[in-house]
Amino acid sequence: TPPDITTLLNMTESETFDFKSGQYKFSSPATDDEKSELLKDIIAFANSFKTGDAFIVVGVSEKNQRKDLVVGVTTHLKDNEVQQFVNSKTNRRISFLVHSTTAEGQPVDIIQIAQKQERPICLTKPFGKLKANEVWIRLGSSSAIATPDQIAAMVKADHNASLGETRIVLEGLMRVIVNGLAQKYL
Repeated sequence: TPPDITTLLNMTESETFDFKSGQYKFSSPATDDEKSELLKDIIAFANSFKTGDAFIVVGVSEKNQRKDLVVGVTTHLKDNEVQQFVNSKTNRRISFLVHSTTAEGQPVDIIQIAQKQERPICLTKPFGKLKANEVWIRLGSSSAIATPDQIAAMVKADHNASLGETRIVLEGLMRVIVNGLAQKYL
């Protein structure tokens, strides 16, 4: 199910949100340089520090980082094609979906990038305008190459989150074991 387009149209561009007026050049005869723009944006959002999913709404122009006009797209991105393209080029699988919907009577695409990702994510080989091993990140309403400190912070944050999840699972398992033993011997 696509996210609520009305809510998205009222958002402001940020580390977790972007408007694109024109469709990404992805289908043939798109060049590798043109396709690399879509790849860079998805990687940057996947690497960003976020408290929820990130979204790119394609087919909406912006003014002052807010919705200006819903201009629509003439062709839709196909989720399976974009998935295969992106995940064949990155060092880690990116969890995202491409939704096609309408907004104000116009066809639009929504790229939804999941909050949880195993980071840092980068290309394994150069592609188009992008170099291998460059880690792109979303900063405010634009994308940039991450600094070594930002990459270290990604690794640390993901490691701490993983430890927290492991602790919760272990605590739950211990409760089950203790409750099971108590029932057995009481």
